[in-house]
Amino acid sequence: MKNMHIILGGILVIALLCSVGTVAALEDNATGAQGTGDISDDIAPYNGSIGADSPLHGLKLAMEDLDETFTFNATQRVEKRLDHAQLRIAEVRRELHLNRTTSAERALEQYRQKLNLTEGSLTPFGSNAT
Repeated sequence: MKNMHIILGGILVIALLCSVGTVAALEDNATGAQGTGDISDDIAPYNGSIGADSPLHGLKLAMEDLDETFTFNATQRVEKRLDHAQLRIAEVRRELHLNRTTSAERALEQYRQKLNLTEGSLTPFGSNAT
């Protein structure tokens, strides 16, 4: 019985963290400027509480991946992946601004992985799909 309470508590904590991470990502995207210039100019440095140097960053990434996994609409899944990739760039900019090159390199690698995953998911659509 005690194990059941622990498991249910763990699931509740994961669900809460997932919703908090999603809201934080949406807030970050809502504050970004949308323009026609260079994409690096449009993305402001990340100003959230769980940055690339945080010990909770891995959990944040796992929650983002879970969110993408349970998005069954392919278009929305690609949009979420692109939003998360932009979030990685914002984290890179913050880490570089704070002169934390190791964390910036780690976030940049995560950005590259997200882009590769996104490109792989776009392949089945072909070049003429909208």
